Amino acid sequence: MSDNNPSREHSVAGDPEESAVEKRRRLRAEKLAPYMDDLPNAEKQAAQTLYLGPQQVFLGLGMLGFLMSLFLPHSGQVLGLDVLFFSDTAKAFVTTWPERIYVWTGVTGVLLLTGATILTRSSLIAYLSWFCSGASMFYSLFAIWMRQSRPPTEPGVGPSYGLVLGAVSVTVVALSLTRIVLRRSSFQSALAEARRQTPQASAVHKVQEELLAAQVDRDSHDVYADDRRSRAAKRRRANRDRARREGRDHPEGPVEGTV
Repeated sequence: MSDNNPSREHSVAGDPEESAVEKRRRLRAEKLAPYMDDLPNAEKQAAQTLYLGPQQVFLGLGMLGFLMSLFLPHSGQVLGLDVLFFSDTAKAFVTTWPERIYVWTGVTGVLLLTGATILTRSSLIAYLSWFCSGASMFYSLFAIWMRQSRPPTEPGVGPSYGLVLGAVSVTVVALSLTRIVLRRSSFQSALAEARRQTPQASAVHKVQEELLAAQVDRDSHDVYADDRRSRAAKRRRANRDRARREGRDHPEGPVEGTV
């Protein structure tokens, strides 16, 4: 006789999935175990090292494209290297400041700092590379616009394919670095979640707890009773009794000590 209980089949089918989840949790706990004693510092140290992931491929392609653009025509007879070193050819064809800034920031951010970011995984270098690459991306678009809008009386032509390739390359690098520096790795997220779930007895937390306990203890012992009305009523009764004894039921003028 076959057992056609769907709940049993579901539980049997769900066991492998549950065991896989438990295994992932166990591996995650084992990975975080060395850092549980000092989670805040571990999180800070993890933030100093970047996880590039698949963005590393796009960084490499952007670096290669920008490097090739330096040896290709920037505008007519002007090469990217001419703009970089501001050669006589670049001067003859009136190379503007935005074009030179684009190449300088591209060499600094896209080639040097991005290469250092890939090698060191340093977040500080990545931020510097991100800044320079973003500036180079802006000036590349500005350089293309200035090349297209130059007056016909000036020598030279519009942007060549080397400038366009360089602009695309710095854009790829800038966007990839944006995704890298503005997101946390899975390890950082795990540390942050563990820190939120685990109460940390830091020095500041201890001082705050002690001050709060002292305030609660002081408030529980100090009882402030406003008995001014009762004391004033007692003084009035005492004054009336004294006035009756002296034969004055209604004393004239204010009596000393009344409120």
